[in-house]
Amino acid sequence: MNTSPGRNALILTGGGARAAYQAGFLQVLGELEPDLHFPILTGVSAGAINIASLASGTGNFGRDAAQLADLWRRLTVGQVFRADFGAIAGSMLRWGAQLVAGGNRFFPPNRSLVDPSPLRQFLAAALTRDGHRLHGVAENIRSGRLEAAAFTTSNYATGVSTTWVEHRDIVSWLRPGRCGLPADLCLDHVMASSALPLFFPAVILENSWHGDGGIRLTAPFSPAIHLGATRILALATRPERPLPEADPLAPRAYPTTAQVMGLLLEAVFLDVIDQDAHHLRRLNELASERTGSDGRHLRRVELKVVRPSQNLARITQAHEAELPRAFRYALRGLGTRQTAQGDLLATVMFTPGYIREAMALGAHDARERHAEIAAFLCG
Repeated sequence: MNTSPGRNALILTGGGARAAYQAGFLQVLGELEPDLHFPILTGVSAGAINIASLASGTGNFGRDAAQLADLWRRLTVGQVFRADFGAIAGSMLRWGAQLVAGGNRFFPPNRSLVDPSPLRQFLAAALTRDGHRLHGVAENIRSGRLEAAAFTTSNYATGVSTTWVEHRDIVSWLRPGRCGLPADLCLDHVMASSALPLFFPAVILENSWHGDGGIRLTAPFSPAIHLGATRILALATRPERPLPEADPLAPRAYPTTAQVMGLLLEAVFLDVIDQDAHHLRRLNELASERTGSDGRHLRRVELKVVRPSQNLARITQAHEAELPRAFRYALRGLGTRQTAQGDLLATVMFTPGYIREAMALGAHDARERHAEIAAFLCG
């Protein structure tokens, strides 16, 4: 493990459409600090898409961040998944038929609620030359502009959180419940990392089916640390969780399906960063006091977590009407209109209006925190 000082890593977490916030934040940060350098880039879920774009860029950080923002501005629901009436109705019918059939194979198995083939086509045109390999990543590593890029997926057969790493050297690790494997990164790794359970189908990698990397990700900072980072900038997509304000005497309606699904998505994909940040702070305290068994000082890893200044789930209702009619109707059937918590909607709200507002919030936060972040990254 290379422990040379000043090695910055950028980590982008998941959150579905909320990852547009990261694009807006990075664009403004790139405008203010165009020559920032992140030799280590790691991402998970929708954050893996953003990292794939940055790692494939051919300019400086400012130009690469601007290209990422342009990619999000061109994105629509129809470029993420098929949302026409026939596709949505067909999927619902197949799921219902599977439940009624009791496991008998009267119908072909349904692997997901939606068909994400438009997203694959969109990303293939934006990030690849042959529809498969991320050649820009390999070229940047070969030239020395980039040291390592990594995407994390979840192995559905074993439950192991798997990080796929492209590096000039062979880099791998094995820990309980997680591992790192060398790979020639391609579009399949990006699609697997961002394959929301049930919504998107799993992708086969190395003879195993893999899905969204946030499912079993208990240590989101681990890949960057294994790759030798000394400073980590992590962009989350959820604000600091406030203290609960429940009134024990007030009557509560039974939670809707959308509310329960949104809570599960929050717990699985967005909460672990808090736990890992706390763990890293404790390890840094330990590293300040002790040396390793060979007499050398343990390496400190400084961390800066950036969160949205507003809850991106609370602006979804203003843009719900932009969703395709069939998809909007299906979501309302889950109870999205009976709850003020828009976590489920925020995950799938790939509409131009919502994306613009999320990016604008990211841009605002980047301007507000520019001096703090620049000082952090410069040590």
